[in-house]
Amino acid sequence: MLTNLAFVPAEAIERDIARAVLGLPTPRLQDLPVPPEFRDRIVGRWEIGIPGFAIDIAPAGDRLHVRMPLPGWSGELRYQGGARVASVRAPDVEYVLAADGATADSIVIGMGDLHWDARRMPVAPPKK
Repeated sequence: MLTNLAFVPAEAIERDIARAVLGLPTPRLQDLPVPPEFRDRIVGRWEIGIPGFAIDIAPAGDRLHVRMPLPGWSGELRYQGGARVASVRAPDVEYVLAADGATADSIVIGMGDLHWDARRMPVAPPKK
């Protein structure tokens, strides 16, 4: 599949086509309650070493929401158990992983075949 638009979810479309051709099932997206300690672990602003590319993970009711600049993805996240949340749009392509043993200031953000080691950005002190 080829695209010249940054916001087209090419990896998700590729996987959908492969599943259809091969007769494979679509991955099942779970919708588990988000444990408070996991929510606290991943909510915040994250950076991946690209200037100006901040990734925000925020609470959205009893779920989580991610927002990143293009060509990144944004949208609702669903807790999959363990240390993983996945996007509603493409759960096997777009995800966040807070791996065991990692520090509270690091997570892995996945998009297609890219896996970014993200670091928590410091919270700016309130302006007086």
